[in-house]
Amino acid sequence: MLLAGASKLGAFVHTKSSEALPLGAMADQDWEAGRRILIEYLGMSEPVASSQLYTNAFLPQQAK
Repeated sequence: MLLAGASKLGAFVHTKSSEALPLGAMADQDWEAGRRILIEYLGMSEPVASSQLYTNAFLPQQAK
């Protein structure tokens, strides 16, 4: 049963914004969408740039 569940995880590894990026790389568009939800619906009072919320700096150079 565990193997059956694990075989379905591939569908959740990337988003449409990150599908061209290597495993583990984050897409700014995804973080920006999440940031907008926090501002609009949860009233985040001091918004920060989405680029300050994540980094791809520790991944291989092709992940920019």
